[in-house]
Amino acid sequence: MGFTIGLFNLWLPFFLGYGLVWLAAGLSGRKVKRGNVGGQADEYINKRLMYLLGFYPFLALCLASIFMPIKFGLVFWPGLIIFIFGITMNIIALKTFTSSSEALKTDGPYRYSRNPMYVANLIYILGLNLMGWAQSWANLVFILFTLFWISGTHWCVLQEEAYLARKFGRVYLDYKKKTPRYWPI
Repeated sequence: MGFTIGLFNLWLPFFLGYGLVWLAAGLSGRKVKRGNVGGQADEYINKRLMYLLGFYPFLALCLASIFMPIKFGLVFWPGLIIFIFGITMNIIALKTFTSSSEALKTDGPYRYSRNPMYVANLIYILGLNLMGWAQSWANLVFILFTLFWISGTHWCVLQEEAYLARKFGRVYLDYKKKTPRYWPI
């Protein structure tokens, strides 16, 4: 089996799931502001590298999902459950992030992970991989794009952690000591 374009390909749950996350973000009614360190705007991440390592692999996953048929096989149902869990977890983390008045988010899912939205995205993408699981070139490409996305996302997380350490100092370092980077992974 190879690449096929169809209505019931992974793009449908991909866009539906992420559409729900964006809808939740829009309904939160609160924008995320960038912080300042030392009175000057602090660009915590090289934007070009962020796009190259974080966004473009995600965009590649999005495009590859157009060619990945949903396979209603043995791993589809566990994949669907994992997918729904990832979307739900992402919405909860996003709601906590936007509703908390604290500058450094440490409540809700942020008690268990310093990066619950990234963990939720990983779970969501893992569910998609299972929902489209087949021994095909398309599946291999989707898995490779997933691995590139994970690597790029990890780099972005490391940049964000350095920024948060500069911005919040000891408070963030104490939080970092007691809260794992990627829970439960």
